Amino acid sequence: MKEPGSTYHEPRKKEDEEHFEAPKEPVIENERTPHEHCAEV
Repeated sequence: MKEPGSTYHEPRKKEDEEHFEAPKEPVIENERTPHEHCAEV
């Protein structure tokens, strides 16, 4: 039961990191867009 549990955790941890980075990239760009626009104006 330890072998199947480790394999299930490996793909699950990778998706958790990708899901965490996906919302982080667009969130940073959204905050930078209004900031850059204010500085350029």
